[in-house]
Amino acid sequence: MASVLVAWINDRDLEAAGPGGMVESRIRRVVADEFYARVYLFSASKKTGRTVKKWLSSMVATPIEFERVRVINPYDYNEVWESTLQALTDCRQHMDEDEIEWSFLLGGDSAVMDAVMIHLAHTELQAELLQWSKSAGLQVIDVSQGHFPSSNQNPAIAKGFEPVTVFNAAANLEVIEHGSPEMTRVHAQATRLAALDIPVLVTGETGTGRELLARAIHKASSRTGAFVAMDCESLEPDEQADALFGATGLLKQAAGGTLLLDSVDHLAGSVQALLHRAVRDGQTTSIRGPVDVRLMATATGTPSQILDSGKVREDFFHCIAIGLIHVPPLRQRPADLEPFVARVLVRITHEMKGERTLSEAAQAMIGQRTWPGNHPELEATLRRAAVLTDHVIDVEHLEASIFEAGEIRLDLPAEFDIQKKLDDVARHYVSEALTLNDGNKTKASKMLGLNNYQTLTNWMRRLDVGESL
Repeated sequence: MASVLVAWINDRDLEAAGPGGMVESRIRRVVADEFYARVYLFSASKKTGRTVKKWLSSMVATPIEFERVRVINPYDYNEVWESTLQALTDCRQHMDEDEIEWSFLLGGDSAVMDAVMIHLAHTELQAELLQWSKSAGLQVIDVSQGHFPSSNQNPAIAKGFEPVTVFNAAANLEVIEHGSPEMTRVHAQATRLAALDIPVLVTGETGTGRELLARAIHKASSRTGAFVAMDCESLEPDEQADALFGATGLLKQAAGGTLLLDSVDHLAGSVQALLHRAVRDGQTTSIRGPVDVRLMATATGTPSQILDSGKVREDFFHCIAIGLIHVPPLRQRPADLEPFVARVLVRITHEMKGERTLSEAAQAMIGQRTWPGNHPELEATLRRAAVLTDHVIDVEHLEASIFEAGEIRLDLPAEFDIQKKLDDVARHYVSEALTLNDGNKTKASKMLGLNNYQTLTNWMRRLDVGESL
């Protein structure tokens, strides 16, 4: 008999699999601690399913499979029931074993998903029901008749009051780490924006957790629909239009919820115009019924830079840039380095089945670097360094594990301007030193190893580096 676990992927599982991996995944914890012959991940999103499958497969030895469940509205019970039953049937056909012991891990993104799994467990497959929480760990749930709480345990229900859905922004926004002053401000802004049903533009460098922040704002809001994201950069203009306005497109999937346009500056102008009209008018010819979505978008640069670039139409920019929130890069919030590194080392210790720690010199080196790739770069560097040692990660392990875009290459192309290459490298580091020191030339020159600020001023003139950075 084969023991098989089935679980709907939720937002926290996706966040755990994403850059930074700042949250705990219930699926990973259960699969890591229990034995299953196979695990099936359910999701309506192919991208989400593949992302979590790849991440989870790298963390555990158990075979992980992804089954796409074609659900448009995750709050339509009949639709979720039929699609989930079909997915389970497909899973069964993939298995060679005659007898399967099913376990369903509750905790999907909608209560309807859990209700369907509970119903299926008692009608179609006779499955074991599980739930996991950080405080209680893994628990087997018995929802058979006689195990429901009686109505007299809750005076409100006994008196016939309607159940109330509690809006708890604080709990949902705790996913945003806010130990530093910079992120405390971000957290406060996010709390304010979660309570307002307005479009939001999230700016910041790649790797700063812009999508994670957008998801947290959605989860803490009063919207009950799904959070749906589109990576504008990965799609051609015609694919963008199809993805948004198709019969089962993202606008329809996000009904009553939030639509995130990731890298909105890569959304085609013609598609921006169509989307602006649909949101403004509350309708579109490709979708029956009203268009009810909250628009959120991410982009690099400041709002003024985004508008000046010409990549976002002015009318569409003013449509999405109502609530503004900026996520500062890791180099501008040094107080976040130590707790983030600590969390990564915990994951690495579990992943590599042996404790990894940092030497004092390695800690100092991490604090001195700017980490242009932000959380993903730092985490990847630590994971690579951890492979090179059985316990203590030292400077030599970090140095062998750091790779940067634009680093000096030793191969020589057919045509090469060595002076231009040297000037490009110098210009990058001069600009970076001035930025890190708020334009203070004395401090910047010391960081660069120059004799004095006058020498730095001469370099700035030669390299055409401005005073205001």
